[in-house]
Amino acid sequence: MQQFPQTRWTLIRRVSEGTPEEVKQALDELCRSYWYPLYAIARMKGAGPEEAADYVQGFFAHGLANGLFAKADSDRG
Repeated sequence: MQQFPQTRWTLIRRVSEGTPEEVKQALDELCRSYWYPLYAIARMKGAGPEEAADYVQGFFAHGLANGLFAKADSDRG
């Protein structure tokens, strides 16, 4: 399995605090960095390919809709 990327806190902050263009770029980079590792975890847990992709998409949608990126705390990891 591909190693989970190290958390890039500046990128996460830009998703919740940046200008609209910074938010778009940061979100794109965040999704590209974490999509496959999250997908691989879902597959290891028994999800089929389409179901795993849906889970990952749902994770990002939930995070955006509920402001979870803004609530992320680098002190807690």
